[in-house]
Amino acid sequence: MRNNRRYHTPKEFKPGDMLTKTDVCQLFCQRLRIGKSTYYEKIYPLLKFQPVEEQLTVRRKTKKGAERMPYTIAIGILNKLTGNVQKTDPAQYKLNDYLDA
Repeated sequence: MRNNRRYHTPKEFKPGDMLTKTDVCQLFCQRLRIGKSTYYEKIYPLLKFQPVEEQLTVRRKTKKGAERMPYTIAIGILNKLTGNVQKTDPAQYKLNDYLDA
């Protein structure tokens, strides 16, 4: 049986997107030019993901434990880790909600 699920590439992400843990892994690996094993060993322990229920304002059935990270937060964390902080990055207190460093 063939899996017809369409996966997004990091180039297709845009502000307003809610990224899954796999999407964040792909984004960080591409931008930092690291492998998945390095990501899960060094970067993943620093990240915190928020349950989807906190992000949704509409009542929907969601899988229990489904967690996401906003694209803008992921980019802000990437910029912070690489020392390339931009004026458009989210405020530090918002990044701290998703960063355990």
